[in-house]
Amino acid sequence: MNARTAFSGLHERYLAKAEAVRLFKDLVIPRANQARDSAMFAYQAGSIPFSALLDSWESPYMQQVEQFRAEEDHARHAIEMAE
Repeated sequence: MNARTAFSGLHERYLAKAEAVRLFKDLVIPRANQARDSAMFAYQAGSIPFSALLDSWESPYMQQVEQFRAEEDHARHAIEMAE
């Protein structure tokens, strides 16, 4: 594999992770927060049990962890391209 091919592969992975980070920030986490907020209202209205409310609070945090992993991968690919 030549340097151009290797760089091209790194660049593609870099762009893919950049898109993943954008999706987490713009779609996934806001929707998880909306679901959590909806669950809070449903719990206050007596529509769901407390355990379901607790589950709804876990999702935004887990999604944020995944976003951080994507950001880490994105940064690592940037460093690899610079080397």
